[in-house]
Amino acid sequence: MAQSRLVWQIFPAFLIIITLAIGAATALATHWARQNELQKINEILDLQARQLQVFLQVPLREQNWEHIRQVCLTNRTSSEFRISVILPDGKVIADSIPDLVDLMDNQLDQPEVEQALRSGSGHARRFSETIGKEVQYYALLVYDEQSELGVVRTALPTDSVERSLARITRGILLAGLLIALISGGISLYLSRKISLPIEHMRQAAERFAEGNLLAKVYEPSSVELGDLAESLNTMGRQLHERIQTVTQQRNELEAILSSMVEGVLAVDRQGRIMSINRAGARVLGIDAKTVVGRNFFEAVRNQSFADFVEQTLQTEDTTEAEIRLTADKDITLHLMATSIFDADRRKTGVVIVLNDLTHLRRLENIRREFVANVSHELKTPITSIKGFVETLQDGGLTDPARSARFLDIIASHTDRLNAIVEDLLSLSRLEEADGQDELQLRHENMQTLLQNSIMFTDADERGVQMELECDERLQARINAALLEQAVQNLIGNALKYSQTERIIVRAEQLNDECIVRVQDFGIGIEPVHQERIFERFYVVDKARSRKVGGTGLGLALVKHIAQAHGGHVSLDSQPGHGSTFSIHLPN
Repeated sequence: MAQSRLVWQIFPAFLIIITLAIGAATALATHWARQNELQKINEILDLQARQLQVFLQVPLREQNWEHIRQVCLTNRTSSEFRISVILPDGKVIADSIPDLVDLMDNQLDQPEVEQALRSGSGHARRFSETIGKEVQYYALLVYDEQSELGVVRTALPTDSVERSLARITRGILLAGLLIALISGGISLYLSRKISLPIEHMRQAAERFAEGNLLAKVYEPSSVELGDLAESLNTMGRQLHERIQTVTQQRNELEAILSSMVEGVLAVDRQGRIMSINRAGARVLGIDAKTVVGRNFFEAVRNQSFADFVEQTLQTEDTTEAEIRLTADKDITLHLMATSIFDADRRKTGVVIVLNDLTHLRRLENIRREFVANVSHELKTPITSIKGFVETLQDGGLTDPARSARFLDIIASHTDRLNAIVEDLLSLSRLEEADGQDELQLRHENMQTLLQNSIMFTDADERGVQMELECDERLQARINAALLEQAVQNLIGNALKYSQTERIIVRAEQLNDECIVRVQDFGIGIEPVHQERIFERFYVVDKARSRKVGGTGLGLALVKHIAQAHGGHVSLDSQPGHGSTFSIHLPN
């Protein structure tokens, strides 16, 4: 349905009412004027008829038709006034217009004549075929004491009344038009006065809808609209305050959710994602901005998770579960779901907290492996020491040669135990230092440091060629003792395990890093071992490690020394082509 402005709804209504009122007044006035004019004509006709009744009584009794005709002619007051004399049998014997007597039919069927013969008088208004006009008739019975003598009928055409009414109607219409124009102007003014404040309120409501809730609404002079405007202003202020509160609470909630390590996911009763924080999107590998509104079972394609969500949607109790996601990488999640209710305590969905246990589970595995490895590494020398001690106690001391050999073996295992303990203590101190803020760092010449590291190796004894590539001006902000230990561990690792004849120790500045590389050309490391090579007690060949006296902690120490400097380690190795261990130090 088409809409229009309020002023064009009020003003036409006012105009129609005014027009109808003026029209009704004009019709009533015209009707009153017509009746008044006809009443005057009736009075004139009645007066003339009663005078003629007296004059015609004797001539009718004597049947003096000529005298009657003279009376009709002499009493005619105007050209339009007409007098007719009719006998009781309906025959017209005289008329003020003599030429019409012969043209007139019997008048007994005329209503005014019939009424006059029956009750003494009668009147009627009808169109006269004789003169071709609308005529008002009045008939009066002429009688004496003995009989009815005839009927005298007076008549006047009503066209004068119509002309008079036309003049009156024109006057009334002109006056009505003037009144209508004045009233229309007043109506338009009143309509505008009513609609203008409402228009201001509409504009203010649009500003409210645009977010400007502090916009003021114009308060008109009328009490009702003034109260409405005041209510709108109050509503705007209250809405602004509430929206500010809700926005603040939402921002606080978003900040809390964004800063949470745990993922938070909200799903409605239909399984659509209502919200998800960054941690949850990161864990599930989805885009937090695009998945809102999508079905959960389409966004997260994991049957275990889908079964858990479906189960939580069917119950109002808090539920927990632990699942594994294995799409791209193995992730272990602890899920806790709680129902969401509306104001009427109807369940609208669930909120699920996702706690990533992957790192914890990995640490637990590492701890178990560490305990197992430490136990294994310590058990071997301890078992050996105990065995040789028992042998000596059981009489081995009587043989000096055997005793000396057993004591050398015991000393060797004791040195290995001491090396393991020292390396573990070093790792513990590095972890407690918790980064470079606890280390004493200063700029040192890298060429000097690498030369000292090479000097304390047994490369010459093993017949391995050592090469140094480093700019004599290269410096880095380091802890010299720790970094020298790390480089010695890398060189020692290459000497013991790589079966190489040549080792290159290199330091270079690359972008914002100082990189120390130890490259050998030996047997290399299989890809399956490369990811875990820097773990504690992880060795590629345990038998060979034990044979050369390794503790399995050297590369772990290198990694922690690099991390203590704020850097990291890397490995590039191909089986049969050697390995390159790198320490990346930030400048």
